Amino acid sequence: MQAAIDQASAVAVNAQATQAEVDQAVTALNAALQTFISSVITSRPGDVNGDDKFTVGDLAIVAAYYGKNSSDSNWQKYKVADINGDGVVDLIDLAAVAQKVLGTL
Repeated sequence: MQAAIDQASAVAVNAQATQAEVDQAVTALNAALQTFISSVITSRPGDVNGDDKFTVGDLAIVAAYYGKNSSDSNWQKYKVADINGDGVVDLIDLAAVAQKVLGTL
């Protein structure tokens, strides 16, 4: 994002910039903005199924993925249950979700 901002700023202060350069800077800035927006994390850790609630369903998913770790071939699927981000779905993750389900966190 910062690179696109810097590039657009350089074009903006360049009195001799062509319309094509301005258009390209705008396009690059818009693309960087969309990339940034899509990378913003909006989910709540522990809301594994994404329903904006902490339920037994979340706990069931973590339990189903229990023991999976970052070396597993389907880690992209399993890592949603890695609540603390340590690369393994373990008792710590189960306990964290259970506490949220019980409303103690």
